[in-house]
Amino acid sequence: MAMASTESASNVKAGAIDHVVQPVVLKENLNVLSFQDAVLAQAAKQGLTRAQGFHELRKMAIMLQQNCLPGDVTDFTDDQKKMFRGKGSASFAILSKIQSGEDPIRIDGWPELLFKYFGCHGNVKEH
Repeated sequence: MAMASTESASNVKAGAIDHVVQPVVLKENLNVLSFQDAVLAQAAKQGLTRAQGFHELRKMAIMLQQNCLPGDVTDFTDDQKKMFRGKGSASFAILSKIQSGEDPIRIDGWPELLFKYFGCHGNVKEH
């Protein structure tokens, strides 16, 4: 599964240029952008707002992380929660709401969209 890589002006000396805008050219980054466009287009087709579409996109990314990549989306440890003043992991909270049915993914055919762009359906653990 191809994951996004960082595209940057790594050959520029620090402090020489404040901002550099470069075209996205790496195949894996173009794939991620195409995926985002497809999800937002489907959200609009279903009558969701752009903000709702981005929320659905985040939920799909969390399911991709949970079910298609090694490891799991986990909550912070108690020590980490103390450090962050009692707040848990936002991704873990979203995953819990998806899994409980409190906030299911509302994009029609979302597993097929994930598979088309990342080769993994995301709705069942594959690793």
